[in-house]
Amino acid sequence: MKKNLRLPALLASLALATSGIAGCSGGSPDATPDSAGQDQVLRVVHGKGGVDKIDFPWLTVGSLPITLLYQPLVIADGTLREVSPALAKSWEVSEDEKTYTFTLGDQKWDDGEPVTGSDVVWSVNTALKAPKVAGLYTDMFKKLEGGMAVADGSAESISGVSGDGQTVSFTLEAPDVDFLPVMAQFMILPEHLLKDTDPLHLDTDPLWSKPVGNGIYKLKELNPGNFIEYEVSDTHEGPTPTFSSVVIQGSADPVSDAQSGKIDYFNTNDVSIVNRMANVDSFVGHEVESLFYRYFVVNVKDNPRMQDPKVREALMYAIDRDSLATNVYSGVAGELITGVPASNSDLFWSGANEYKYDPEKAKSLLEAASYDFSQPLRLRFYYEDDVSRQFMTAISQQLQDIGMEVELLKFQGDSTTELFETRNYDIALKGFSAFSVSQWYGEYTLSNFESVFGEHPDMIAINDRMQNATNEDERKEAILDAQKWEQENNYKLPMFTLPNYIFISNRIKTPDITWGNPFYVFDNHIAEWEIDK
Repeated sequence: MKKNLRLPALLASLALATSGIAGCSGGSPDATPDSAGQDQVLRVVHGKGGVDKIDFPWLTVGSLPITLLYQPLVIADGTLREVSPALAKSWEVSEDEKTYTFTLGDQKWDDGEPVTGSDVVWSVNTALKAPKVAGLYTDMFKKLEGGMAVADGSAESISGVSGDGQTVSFTLEAPDVDFLPVMAQFMILPEHLLKDTDPLHLDTDPLWSKPVGNGIYKLKELNPGNFIEYEVSDTHEGPTPTFSSVVIQGSADPVSDAQSGKIDYFNTNDVSIVNRMANVDSFVGHEVESLFYRYFVVNVKDNPRMQDPKVREALMYAIDRDSLATNVYSGVAGELITGVPASNSDLFWSGANEYKYDPEKAKSLLEAASYDFSQPLRLRFYYEDDVSRQFMTAISQQLQDIGMEVELLKFQGDSTTELFETRNYDIALKGFSAFSVSQWYGEYTLSNFESVFGEHPDMIAINDRMQNATNEDERKEAILDAQKWEQENNYKLPMFTLPNYIFISNRIKTPDITWGNPFYVFDNHIAEWEIDK
């Protein structure tokens, strides 16, 4: 397999189904449409099971089936920071950096209706009223003038958003360096087809079984349980892609399907799959660093045995992350000591405690806290793959090595209920795909996490500074303070970040770009993909 960036020491045979093949679902490669001219068909793996409908665009952020159908106002590059025109052909920023005015291009919806500023205004207002919307969007829209009034139901529309014809304007309460990057993730939806739908039920609207988009492709066929087929949109303004058809399908074993030539593209952070793909010469692999966290949540609020900070600190010393990274995660995982990867030197707190593996220090801290060793530590997880089980078994053994009795069990109910409502655990493994480190720290102030950690006004104040920073220096200072607070308290025990990998058949020639995290929207320049003859 050809390699881009690094594919480090992928020699272990352990399986890691973190999020599996990223995205929702798709049918078997053997149950795809009988399209003419197969050379012009791009075959994309998106999940393991059957396709029932298109993902709801405001909840599943980086889904490729969504990004082929819809567009945001602007599009980000692989860094997710630098943006360029998409639906908006240009924009201006006011001198005080609070008002953004966008001028739309001449894009049309698949049914021939023009995309207008009214679509944008309706989309942003509705996102604050719909329950199943990614927090990335709602957090930003609440920062618009009048955004909180819509979020709490005291106003019908955001006063800081207006638009008519081909112009739309946003006014923030204060400058925010993340405004354009977040708008580069937010897909604009058709007001004329959804305006009569109750926002509470927007995610189940019949439109998602036959979507009308504004992207480079449009729906040709949705074969429930098998595949989705797209064809080139005849209303899209822009270059015509080489591939006349894109088939979205599932694959229980993408490595075998890649070897047999049944698929062209998939992404994963499954170590087992990445290991096996190292032997597939017909594919190119791109490693993408991402903030895909693995960490432990500590149940503190109603759990006296975990309330002594020395107990939580002891857990950090008791876990040998070096050996776990090598022996379980095949050298792929990036070790964490705060929510900021040490590789991010601009934001990482240089004074952070590295928590080097020290079982004797862990024992000493537990004894100083008068920890009751006779009671089992309730260790829980919800991932079902073999490596997560091996990881948790290794964690259990390391905690037993310092004298703890451990009760290791998998959650039986859904993870959200078990983590934040039932709370029958002392520490529990959790995963989180974050757009930025600010999201990692924002978790501490969310109501569901407060049910586990309690409410902490000092962290709320730090988070407010972080979220309302008007420039990068202010945000950096808040993130440094957040790391100090984090290490003083150890309510979340950071373990690893996992990279994502994009695999593309070498029958396809792609432009030289910076590949972005496929869990988010980035410009993959798909119109420039060609058959490499």
